[in-house]
Parts: sequence; structure tokens; C-alpha cells
Amino acid sequence: MDPQRPPGWANATPAQQQQYIQQYQQQQQQQQQSQQYQQYQQYQQHQQQQQQQQQQQYHQQHNQAPSQQQGQPQQQQQAQQVQQYQQAQQAQLQQQQQAQFFWTPLFKPDGTPEEIFEALMKAFFAVLDQQNTGYMAPEVLSSFLDVQGFRLNDNIWKSNHRQMPPPFHPVDNADFELKTAFEAWYFEHRVVSRAPDRPLLPGGGMPHLTPAGFTSYMAVESAGDPELAFRGINAALRTYGIWAEMGPLPREMLPATMPPQIKARMDQAAARSRSAAEQRIASQQAYEQMAAARGSQDLAGDPRYAYRRY
Repeated sequence: MDPQRPPGWANATPAQQQQYIQQYQQQQQQQQQSQQYQQYQQYQQHQQQQQQQQQQQYHQQHNQAPSQQQGQPQQQQQAQQVQQYQQAQQAQLQQQQQAQFFWTPLFKPDGTPEEIFEALMKAFFAVLDQQNTGYMAPEVLSSFLDVQGFRLNDNIWKSNHRQMPPPFHPVDNADFELKTAFEAWYFEHRVVSRAPDRPLLPGGGMPHLTPAGFTSYMAVESAGDPELAFRGINAALRTYGIWAEMGPLPREMLPATMPPQIKARMDQAAARSRSAAEQRIASQQAYEQMAAARGSQDLAGDPRYAYRRY
């Protein structure tokens, strides 16, 4: 029997079938992690045995110098033996340190980030937040996406620097579009004024991601396009020099394809974005109608004073 098709599979609803598949995949993932840990323990035992053997060899050499070294002064022989032993110990220590760290899957089957992904994003955030403010500006996020090889259209802030009527600047529109995306996706952020001496674009402002918002943002991007994430995360690891002891991220640590739960979130966020855009258009039209009405009143004169007698 197919392990993913238990008795009653044919009569199960699609939701029940999907739930069983997810449970089976989680069990497989846990077994894989358990096997990796067992291999690590075996490696540690092997390294300890080698260390004991090296220590025994050192003591034997220290007490009984080889015949080819009998012509050398005793102090020189001991110094060479100590140096060789220290070099062997250093090499072994490096191997042990590398063996203590290994990659595990970054996401659950439904696209929810694992703790290792959250820790990785926290490490990236710490490097990017050079002033230790606890927030990430749009320029910094955009630069990080460039390092990962994001397409221009997928880099919202960078792709929306469009000419604006005075007194607004292209960066105001870029901030506005990024803020709208954060709101549609419920990414945690705060909004500040980019230039207090300039008027604020209606509904705009400069959005800054929190660490939690940054993790959520990158989780959706990574689980939504695993192939791009595989190349991008490895590029970021090389660029920023973090987690070097882990080595390159293997492709199998990311989902094979976009989880359906992530696709559903994308559809929901797109619907919220469309609704927000429609509201902005309606508000803009109402504003223009009010402005036109005020202009007509100004041309005709203020009706409150039209019949005032002096």
C-alpha cells in the first residue's frame, strides 16, 4: 500500500487527504533530522577515539624518542613533538566545530518558518541594522533584496520611484507602495516621516520593518519561490559572512515548490491590495470633486457674504 494512501483514502475529502499528506511529510522530516543527529553523535564518538589515540601516541613519543631523532638535542625533540601535537589538536577542534552545526529544513510543510529560519533572519537583521535601531529602512531592505538577486518588479520600493507632482518626490511614491504592501500582508512595521520639512503624501510615510516583520516578509518570499531563495540565501551568506561554519545551504532544506497555504496567503493579500487601491481611487475622486466645488464657490463669491448690507 502507498504510505501516503491509508485505508479510506478514496472516500476522504481533499482537505483530509491534504492533512494526512502533511502529517506524513512531517514524520519523514523528523526521521531525517533524527538520523542526522545520530550521525553527528557517531562522528563525535569517532573523533573522541582519535583524540585518545593521538594523546597516547604523543606520550609514547615523549617518553621514548624515535631512533632517527636520537642525534638531536632532547629539548628540540620535545618542542617538535609538542608542536605536532598542538597542530593535530587544532585541526581536530576545527572539524568538531564544523560538525556541531548542520542545516535542517527551514520551513514546515505548510510554509511556516522553522526556528532555524527565524534565527537566520535574526542574524541577517543584526548585520543590516548597523545603528542597532531595531528597525529596517526601505533602502536597507531593497539593498538586501538586490544581494539575493530579486527581480526589479519584485523589489517594490526600488521599482516604484516614479515622478510625482510638486512638492512630492519619487521616493515618496516608493515609500507609499512599500507601506501599502506591508499593510496588505500584515508585516509588522512602523511609519515615520522621511522629511519633516516636506508635506507627507496622503496615506504615505516611510515604513520601517521590525525584526518580526522582516522575518515574516522573507518567509513569504522564500517559501513562495524556493528556487530563488536557495540561490539568494546562499548569496547573502557569502556577502555578509554569517554562519560560515554551516557551509552552503542545501536545496533540500527549502520546500520543493510553493506550499498551497502560501499561495492562499498571496491571494488574500492581493485582494486586500485591490480593495485598498479602490478606496484610494474613490477618496482621490471625492477630494477632486470637493476641490472643484470650492473653486466654483471662489469664482462665484462666498455665499455667506453675498447679501450682506453695509
